[in-house]
Amino acid sequence: MPRFSVTVPFYEDSDRIAAALTEIAAEMRHDPDFAPLMLGDLKLLGVDASRRRGPITGEIPCTSAGRWKVQREFNRRLQKRFQELWHRARSG
Repeated sequence: MPRFSVTVPFYEDSDRIAAALTEIAAEMRHDPDFAPLMLGDLKLLGVDASRRRGPITGEIPCTSAGRWKVQREFNRRLQKRFQELWHRARSG
């Protein structure tokens, strides 16, 4: 099962980050290339620590054959989404 940990600065809204993670996984569940590999929705496990940077962790249930494909695609989409959010925040 792919697990992830996203480390974000303490000043970021963890609910906003969690919503972005959930949206990415939901989009993948509707993508014909990834839907058959995913066995369930994203499960957010929560914020692991409270310090200057806190990791938000979760997992995506999937087939053993799809584990790495799902993991890599989730990471790719996550990077793009964070770039979009960062760009929007900087441009006002």
